[in-house]
Amino acid sequence: MAEAQVAQKRRDGWWYPWIFVAGFAIVLCVNATMIYFATSTFNGLETADPYEKGVAYNKEIAAADAQASLGWSGDFAVTGVRPAAAGEGRQAAVRFKIQDKDAAPVDGLTVIAELRRPTQAGMDQKVELLASAPGEYAAVAAVPLPGLWDVRVVARRNVGSPNEQVFRLNSRLELR
Repeated sequence: MAEAQVAQKRRDGWWYPWIFVAGFAIVLCVNATMIYFATSTFNGLETADPYEKGVAYNKEIAAADAQASLGWSGDFAVTGVRPAAAGEGRQAAVRFKIQDKDAAPVDGLTVIAELRRPTQAGMDQKVELLASAPGEYAAVAAVPLPGLWDVRVVARRNVGSPNEQVFRLNSRLELR
């Protein structure tokens, strides 16, 4: 009877298989977390019409060569940011200054600035800049959120004619 009451001792290392089960459970939990964040947080910004943009790449190269032959240089800047009326974000005073290869101001241009939010769709906008001084063009743009903004300025002279001149400037701004 004394022999029946003796508790059986577990063998050494009985828990080793549970180490592998716990390791696989941790890997499974981490993978599930990564899958959740990958599918729920990526906003999916992508290029619209990627095939057409790829086919038009040679035109972009030709346009860059034509711009280089003009010898123009430009500068885009934000000269002031203030709160908009009724709490609708901010208004940014923007300025574009352009000069030719002899540092003379370039006048008579049609200037459009495209403001794009690189991390959020639906906030892109186009603003027409008007001549404010010789070689300077300015406007006030609505900026709903602070942060990084990509700006593409397109300045054209002789729009629609065979000798149209186009200058493009891309820059990234941080608005606070």
